[in-house]
Amino acid sequence: MELLNIKKVLGFLFIILISSSCAHKLKRKEVFDPLKDSLRRESLMRYTEERLRPYLSHHSPYKELSSCHAGEFKTNLLLLKRKILKGPGNNKVLNDLGVCYYLKGDLNLSHYHLSMGLTNTTTKDKILRSKLFNNR
Repeated sequence: MELLNIKKVLGFLFIILISSSCAHKLKRKEVFDPLKDSLRRESLMRYTEERLRPYLSHHSPYKELSSCHAGEFKTNLLLLKRKILKGPGNNKVLNDLGVCYYLKGDLNLSHYHLSMGLTNTTTKDKILRSKLFNNR
């Protein structure tokens, strides 16, 4: 009986030793490849020049918005406004315009474009509506 209790205690100590040795590992807080960062499209404050570089090419559909994150507002706002004139029903561009104005510091125009995008987007397009609502 006593041998059984000793085995239980040793087993319990072994489990504690194993679990505590695994718990001390630290997770890295850096992402070295920006394309492998699963949150790269989620946070406005995480855009650095290194993370934006893949999106700044001329062939990227995110070129204008990425350039706004890089601080180049004048030409990119003009390009986004031209996209709205070409396709007034393109609510994704309204989201990009709102974010670009936000980054520029013009909160009234940012709120206006994001609200217009919310008004024009159907309730079936839940992904775009959630982006517009979150950015607003």
